Amino acid sequence: EAQIDAQTNLPRLVTVRISQDSAMQRAGRAGRTTEGLCHRLYTEQEFKGLERSQSPEIQNCDLMPLVLTCLEWKDRQTTENYKEHNCATEDGKDGNSSSQSAEDICDQFPFITSPPLPSVEKALEILTSIGAVEVPTGPTCNRYRLTTHGKTIAKIPTHPRIATAISQASLTADKNNSNTALVAAITTAALLDDDGMFKSAKDSPNIQAAVEDLLSSGSSSRQSKHLLQYASRITRDSRARDLLTAILTDNNNPDIDDIMSQIGPAMVPGFLDLIAQRKKQDA
Repeated sequence: EAQIDAQTNLPRLVTVRISQDSAMQRAGRAGRTTEGLCHRLYTEQEFKGLERSQSPEIQNCDLMPLVLTCLEWKDRQTTENYKEHNCATEDGKDGNSSSQSAEDICDQFPFITSPPLPSVEKALEILTSIGAVEVPTGPTCNRYRLTTHGKTIAKIPTHPRIATAISQASLTADKNNSNTALVAAITTAALLDDDGMFKSAKDSPNIQAAVEDLLSSGSSSRQSKHLLQYASRITRDSRARDLLTAILTDNNNPDIDDIMSQIGPAMVPGFLDLIAQRKKQDA
């Protein structure tokens, strides 16, 4: 099940003990097409000691991606509705996002199980800290709306923290006419977004060593091919993919040292709240 990684504050899948209702449901697969036999690799006493049912994932998981999606969906819906009727949005200006409160998100979307209000509020707080949402001025100060940055990262198929790092690195690439920061962000993101393909690289003692291992894996390795596929999915910037291909082909590429030095700065925009929290703890 998905749980929050204490080190990265990102969701990751971990192995947990099955619940009784899940065990019963999986036993049914043995007889899906005809009569079958299910062998459980634990005792009946152990089965009785399992939790009767698992709590809905939405009550325990990181809600940042969900809240961002809800805001983006509502923003598009509102924009389309008001354009159709040729009038201003409810925030008072043409093209402005429809603002929503945490209560709106919990109440207005058809969740099977409603998310906990404090978790939604926490997600909005973090999304605000990374510049994805803002609080409109005026009396409705408990309402939030997407920023231009929020609309951008909502289209990047990864966690909002990682999407923020990639989006900001892309802006840096345009400003400095250099793609090393973007390649650093994409490669680090591939590790943090890991689905198991980069396990050997993630066994390195720190993220910088893991990135170096990955970039040194060679162009024909399964990991490098997966990295290029990830880059193609995560960004449309062909310049970054071209540089990444060149580095994987030639481990002596002069840009690799610059990429390694850019890892920290490239990822900072997505983790500003955690950095501030760590500094406060160290003070």
